[in-house]
Amino acid sequence: MKDTRGVVLYVGKANNLRARVTSYFRAAAQDRPHIPLLLRRVAAIETTVTDTEKEALLLEHTLIRKHRPRYNIIFRDDKSYVSVAVNLRHPFPGIFRTRKVVKDGAAYFGPFPSGLACKETIALVTRFFRLRTCRDHEFANRARPCLQYQIGRCTAPCVGFVAAEVYRAQVARALLLLKGQRNELTAHVEREMRAQASGEHFEEAARLRDLLRDVRTTIESQKVIRHGAADADFFGWAEAAGHGAVAVLERRNGHVGERGGAAVVLGGDAPASLLASYLLQYYQPPRVPPAGIYLPFLPASAAEIGQLLTERRGHAVRLCVPRRGESVKLVHLAATNAAVLCERRREQVVAGDHLTTLVGKALHLSGVPSVIECVDISNWQGDEAVAALVCFVDGTPAKQRYRHYKIQGPHEPNDYAMMHEVLARRLTGDANPPWPDLLLVDGGKGQLQVAVRVLQELGAATLSLAAIAKPREGEPCDKIYLPGRKNPLPLRAGDPVLLLLQRLRDETHRFAITFHRKRFEKVRGAV
Repeated sequence: MKDTRGVVLYVGKANNLRARVTSYFRAAAQDRPHIPLLLRRVAAIETTVTDTEKEALLLEHTLIRKHRPRYNIIFRDDKSYVSVAVNLRHPFPGIFRTRKVVKDGAAYFGPFPSGLACKETIALVTRFFRLRTCRDHEFANRARPCLQYQIGRCTAPCVGFVAAEVYRAQVARALLLLKGQRNELTAHVEREMRAQASGEHFEEAARLRDLLRDVRTTIESQKVIRHGAADADFFGWAEAAGHGAVAVLERRNGHVGERGGAAVVLGGDAPASLLASYLLQYYQPPRVPPAGIYLPFLPASAAEIGQLLTERRGHAVRLCVPRRGESVKLVHLAATNAAVLCERRREQVVAGDHLTTLVGKALHLSGVPSVIECVDISNWQGDEAVAALVCFVDGTPAKQRYRHYKIQGPHEPNDYAMMHEVLARRLTGDANPPWPDLLLVDGGKGQLQVAVRVLQELGAATLSLAAIAKPREGEPCDKIYLPGRKNPLPLRAGDPVLLLLQRLRDETHRFAITFHRKRFEKVRGAV
C-alpha cells in the first residue's frame, strides 16, 4: 500500500488477496487503532504474485526491510547486529566493533544481541591479551603509546614495543577465546607458561599464570554449563495490556549465554504472525541458526520458515514446541525474560504517549507528534560541512531513521543555504521515510523561516514546524519558536516538553559533530 507520493506504507501477503484487502475496510478492522490512520493515507495498492507461500513470505520480509513501512510492525532490534572484527590482514591485527560483515580477510565473531555484550567482550580480550583497539590510520600515524598501553591493555605495536611474532601469539590466543575453544586456550597458555618457566623467564611465566587463572575464573563465572548439550535457541513469548514481547536464550557449546529480544505494541496482530516476523528478522546474516529452535508455539508459515532457515544454515533446522525436559524449562525462562521486556516496553510507550501529548498541546498542534525529527548543521568556516537528522518516536530515539548529509551547495559558512538544501533533500525523494509529525530545526527565527520557505516551495505547508534556539546571556533557558508567532513559547526551565526538545536537539548536535569530525579527520589524513 502506497501514499500519493509513492511511499510504501504497508506490506502484507495473502493466499486470498481479495479477502485480505477488503478486511481492512470492514467495521471489525476499526478495532485495530492503526488501520483507520493507514486507510486515510493509502492512494494505491501494488501486488506481486509468487509461485509458493515460501516465496511470498521471503518477499514480504525483504520488502519490509527495504522500505521500513510505517504501518508494519518492525521489532526494535531489527537492525544490523554488532559483531567483533579482528583484521587479520594487518601485520598487527586490531580488534573492533562493527555492524558490517564483508569479505575483507578479517575474522568476525558474533553477532551479539546487544552492543553492551560486544563492548564487554572486547574489554575482556584487551584485558587478557592486550590487542590494540585503535583504527589503522591512528596506528600508522602514532608517535608514542596511548593510554591503553599505560594501563596495561595494549603492548604498543604502533611504536615497535612488541615484536611481530609475539603480537601474533597474543592474537592467536585471543582468537581461541573468541571462537569458544576454551579448553584449547587454557591448554595453550599452560604449555607456554611451563615453557617460559623452563627457560627461566619467570616474569613472563608469572604473567601467563595470572592470565590462566583469570581466564578460567571468568569463563566459569559467566556461563551456565550443561555438558554435551547440542546448540539450540529457546524463544519465549509474553503479552499484556496490548503489548507483546519475544525473548531468546542461546545455548552454544553447552553454555547458555546472552539474552536477546524485542517488544512491540500488538495492534491486533496475532502472536503467531509476530513470532514468524521476529524469527526472520533475528536470523539475518551473519547470524546462523542452530539445528534446534524451541518455541512456545509454532509461528505462522512454520514449514516455510523452517525451509528458509535450513537454506541459510546449510543443514536441517528444526522448529518445535518442547513438551518435557530441560528444553521446556529454558523456554519458560525465556518467557520470563519476555515478560520483563513487555512490561518495560509498556511503561516506555505510556510515558512516551503522555510526553508527546504534552508536546502537541504546548506547541498548539492539531494532533499528537508521535514522530519528531530534528535537523542540525555542522561546519568549520564552511569546510566539510555536514548535516544530521535525528528522529524520536514516542519520545525515544529511533536510530534506524537517523541520517547524515554531506552539504553539496556553497562551501562558505552560510547556515541558511545549508539548512535549505538539507530540508529540501529530506522532504523529497522516494527513498526517504514518511514525513514526521513535527520537524524541529536547530536555530532561531532565521532557520525557522528557511524551513517555512522550503515547505511552501514543496507544497507541504501542513507539516508542523518549530525551532529551538539557545538562550542569550541573562535568559533562563532555550527558546522554542513557531511559524507566525513573534515571541517564543512561554516554557520554563525544567518543563518536560522543553526537556524533550532539548534532548532531541542535543542528540542531533552530537550526531552531526561526530560525523563532521570523521569527515575532517579523513580529509586531513589524506592530505
